[in-house]
Amino acid sequence: MDLGSVVEIIQHHGYLALFLSFYVCLLGLPIPNEVLVMTGGLLVSTNYFHPVFTFLIVYVTVILNATILFFIGKTFGNRIICKLEKIEKINKNLIKASSLIHRYGSYAASICYLLPIVRHLIPFLMGTYRISYSNFARFSYLSGFIWTLALFLVGHFFSTKIDLIGRNLYVVGVSVLFLLCGMLVVVTIKKVLSQRLYS
Repeated sequence: MDLGSVVEIIQHHGYLALFLSFYVCLLGLPIPNEVLVMTGGLLVSTNYFHPVFTFLIVYVTVILNATILFFIGKTFGNRIICKLEKIEKINKNLIKASSLIHRYGSYAASICYLLPIVRHLIPFLMGTYRISYSNFARFSYLSGFIWTLALFLVGHFFSTKIDLIGRNLYVVGVSVLFLLCGMLVVVTIKKVLSQRLYS
C-alpha cells in the first residue's frame, strides 16, 4: 500500500478510515512518519475534513502508538528483547535507543519523535526499563503534540512538496541520531579512561 492508496481510502471512508489508516501506517508501513503526519495537513487543504478534528485524530494516533509500545514493553519487554537481539540490524537500533534512554532518562521520550529509526523503540524500552507511565506521558505527549502540529501545518501549507520535505526530514533525523550515538560513545570512552587513570 502506498501513500496515494491511503489518501484514497481516507477520502472514501471518512474519519474512521483516517484513524485506522494512520494508526496502521505508523506501526510499520514503509512510509516515513513525517510524510504520513504531513498528509493529515494535506487532507485538510482539500476541504474534505475539518482541520481541528483531523489534527486531533492524527495526534491521538501518534500518542496511542507510543503508549501501546510503552505498555507492550512494560508487559512483555524482556521476552521480546531476547528475540530481537538475535536480529543484527534490530539489535543495533536497540543499542542506540537504550544508550539514549540511559543518557537522557525520561527526556528520551521528548527527543524520540525527531529520530526516525528509534522513535518506536524508545517508548518500548522505557516500558521495559520500568520508567513510570507518568514520566513517560509527561515528556512524550507534549513533544508528540509539538511534532505532530509542526508537521501537520507543513503538510497543510506546503502540500505539493510533502514527499520531498518528509524525506529530507528523515535524512536529517537519521544524521542527528548517529551524531548523538557518536557523542555518547565518546563520552563513555572518556569516562572509562578517566576512571582507569585515577583508580
